[in-house]
This record gives sequence, structure tokens and C-alpha cells, in this order.
Amino acid sequence: MPADIVKAKNFDLTTDFPLDKVIYLNSGSLNIAASGTGSATIPHGLPFIPLTNLIWSTTPDFSISYMAGSGPAAVDPTLYQLGIDSAVNADATNNVVSFTNFFTSPVTIYYRLYAFEPSDSNADLPMTAQTGDTFTLNTDYNYTKLYMQGKLTLSGSTSIFHGLGYIPQIEVWIGTATTNYPPQQFINLLDTSSGTVIGNVGIYATATTLNFTGSVFGALYLHYKVYLDD
Repeated sequence: MPADIVKAKNFDLTTDFPLDKVIYLNSGSLNIAASGTGSATIPHGLPFIPLTNLIWSTTPDFSISYMAGSGPAAVDPTLYQLGIDSAVNADATNNVVSFTNFFTSPVTIYYRLYAFEPSDSNADLPMTAQTGDTFTLNTDYNYTKLYMQGKLTLSGSTSIFHGLGYIPQIEVWIGTATTNYPPQQFINLLDTSSGTVIGNVGIYATATTLNFTGSVFGALYLHYKVYLDD
């Protein structure tokens, strides 16, 4: 492993490699009825389809929080489902969050959205620092070091060589021509306009490669980010 990578990955903050930049933040809440569903369509005002992800909680302090596609277990442990199902996607105009409550009592969902700019965009964007903490940079926290990113067309199993020698942190999205989806929703990806399955896919990383596996039945794109952090 090159010495500059060894040094950079051990720092909380380094300027040897770029910092990933969150270009969009939003938050809100939804009241979901018992055994009901709820969604919110939120205009993002960006000149591209963002790479959006979702964090949500059933408490306003987010003391226990979940990513899109994860959540509390169902009451019946024999059921292969979550107690609350969650999803997010982004198109050219909106971010859309949706929840299904399988519990028999109503629940309030608190959600936070964050998004990145795709690698094939170079737009001028407003600052998001005013919505963060007091410090724009604070080395009490670790800042993930972006090693490589890109977008490619998927036509079947694909491997991207990173060669770091350890399993790195990654962020990935699957995109159609009109919509981007975060990784938790990759299984049986649906074309929302037709309701048909356009992919049955999965992503995993090894010490040398980032790998896509599965079947592609329509035009799909992989947006990926590989970080020095392990």
C-alpha cells in the first residue's frame, strides 16, 4: 500500500485526498397510521438527480436511528419483514420518502435526508454549512477520505479495482435514466413507471475490488464512492 494512503487513512482529517461533500440536507416527520403507509415528496431544487440517502427514527432525538431499508423487527419473529419498512429515491425534481407501518399502533416517523452530487456533474451549488454544527470542520470527528468515485453502465456482473489491500467503506446507488436509489433497495429494483422488475442486484467490497452481482433487465447505472477509511 502506498505510504500516502497509509498516512491519510490514519488521520481524522487530511487534505491529501478530497473530502466528500454533502450538498443537500432536509428533515421532517410523518404520522403513519396503524398498519398504514405514508410518504413525502420534497422538491430538492438541484440541477441534477442527487445521490440521496435516508436516516430515520421513531423519536425526535434520533437516539435509535435507521438507514433506508432497515428498521425495527416485526412483532412476530417468524415473519421475514421489518416492523416499519422505509424507502427513498430521487428524481430530477424531488426526493421521495415512504414508510409502511406493519405494527398495530400508529407511529410518528422523523426523517433526515442527505445527498451527494453525482460524479458526472460539476454544478455550482449553495453552501450547506449553515445547517450543520458550529464548526464547518471539527476534528473531534473523522472525515471520510474519498479515494475514488464514478458512474458506469451495468450490463451484468461488474468489478471495479481499488487495490487498497483492505475492505474499505463504500457508498453506492443504482440509477435509472430518471431515478437514483440507495443500496438498501437494490433487491428486485422496480421501474416505478411500469411496475416491472428491472434488476435484481447486490453490491459487496473485497480487499481489492468493489463488486456488482445480479441480473439487469433494463438500463441501470452504478454510482459508486470508495473511501480510504476501513
